[in-house]
Parts: sequence; structure tokens; C-alpha cells
Amino acid sequence: LISVLRRIKELRTLSNCRFLWARIEALDQALCEDVAPNVATSCVNLMALASVAAVGTIIQYKVWRHLKDNKVVGQELVRFETTHSRFSLRIQELEDERQRREIQLKAVHQQALEETFTAHGNEIKDDDGA
Repeated sequence: LISVLRRIKELRTLSNCRFLWARIEALDQALCEDVAPNVATSCVNLMALASVAAVGTIIQYKVWRHLKDNKVVGQELVRFETTHSRFSLRIQELEDERQRREIQLKAVHQQALEETFTAHGNEIKDDDGA
């Protein structure tokens, strides 16, 4: 290893790196003046495309969400109307049933009062005082 390093040192000292310097300048010219600006331009272009794609995706999502929400709202309204009508019918049936039971209870109560008072021979008066 030391012998290789000595030979490299000798070559470097004797040639003053003149034969390498032209190649290093050519490499520097190619990288710094030709490749680097093109790479930077490509990166900027890709970042611009990514930004436009992100904005497009967000807009598409918002439009899709708006249309989906409107579609769902319409479906919900239709479903609510049918459910509400069924619910209203059921409530009306329950209310009618409650009123029938009240009438039956009043009739049973009135009959019980009549039986009680007729058994004792008293006159029957309504709850209204008539």
C-alpha cells in the first residue's frame, strides 16, 4: 500500500496534475453548467405538477362530496317521508286505541255506578252534575 501511495505522490508531483486538471474541468463543466440546471428545472416542473395534481384532487373530492351529500340528502328526505308517514299512522292508531279504552273504562265505570246506586235505591248523577 505504501509503495502505491509513493508512486501516486510521484506522479502528482511530477505532472502537477496537469493531465487530470483538464478532465476535472470537463467534469465540472458537464455537471455544474449542463446537468445541474436541467435537474433543477425538472425538479421545479415536477413540484409544479404535483401541486396542480393535489389541487385537482382536492377539487374533485369536494365536487364528489357535494354531489354525494346532495344525493344522500335526497334519499334521506324520501326515507324520512315514508318513515314519518308510517310513524304518524302508528301514532294515530295508538291514539284511537287509547280513546276506545277510555270510552270503555267510562262505560264500565258508569255501569258500576248504576249497579251500585240502583242496588241502594238512590238516583244516579253524572260526573258533570246533571
